[in-house]
Amino acid sequence: MGGTSYTSYCQYYFPENYREPLLSLLDPDYKKAECDECPFASTKNGAGYAADNGMKNHYSLRAIGKSHNSTARGSHGKALGNFYNCNRVLPFDNF
Repeated sequence: MGGTSYTSYCQYYFPENYREPLLSLLDPDYKKAECDECPFASTKNGAGYAADNGMKNHYSLRAIGKSHNSTARGSHGKALGNFYNCNRVLPFDNF
């Protein structure tokens, strides 16, 4: 994503998600927060492409627990990848 640290944006806007006691409530397993974006990073509308499309800063970020974001147990990315595969969504397909 062009070297931009979206995590630092999440830490700025959602500092409570990176500190106790909320961090343990948010992620009791890993006690780590990660930054997630919408539209998804895997789409051409994701934050990494926003500036290229004349839409700089037109995306949403949210600090969420690592166990919900990037682990086998609760990965949003894995679920999204399964959706793409099951529905045969290819790069540049409109959906």
